[in-house]
Amino acid sequence: MKAGWKILLGLSICPLTLLLAGCGEPVSNTYGYLVHPEAPTDTHLVEKLHKTHPFTFHPDSNPQMLAAFNALKEGIRLPGADGKRIFLTGIYDPETETFKLETWFITTPFFETVFEENRGTFSRRRQRLKQSDFYSQVDLNLNRLQRSARLETARKYGGAGNYQPEDFE
Repeated sequence: MKAGWKILLGLSICPLTLLLAGCGEPVSNTYGYLVHPEAPTDTHLVEKLHKTHPFTFHPDSNPQMLAAFNALKEGIRLPGADGKRIFLTGIYDPETETFKLETWFITTPFFETVFEENRGTFSRRRQRLKQSDFYSQVDLNLNRLQRSARLETARKYGGAGNYQPEDFE
């Protein structure tokens, strides 16, 4: 009878311990990045599981990643701001509507909006980011900021929504 009591006690304490251990720190997730045309310029949107959340960047965001993200030219950032091409990884706080950025990436291939005097405005499909895609020098390995859309779909990481492979075509 004593052994049965210990097993019963162990089975009831173990789930409680696991529940309490997971409650402390917020979890980092990956979110699709969106821009709403009517939102203020310092307000961004992230999407997770097809729900949109407004945010401003938290002051404790990764400074290198935040500087690189802010330096990305609009011709690349805006066409990719559909929640399916540019992804932010970090912690979203719904109470303060802030996002603590850890890293970000763009899926490749991506589209760049280009203006040329003789051709006007058009979209160009690109395979890689270059230093010239940023307004200022980015002191990061640009390979860290780009990932294949097919690999991201196959990986099925839990934060960027329930996208299907055709969403990336």
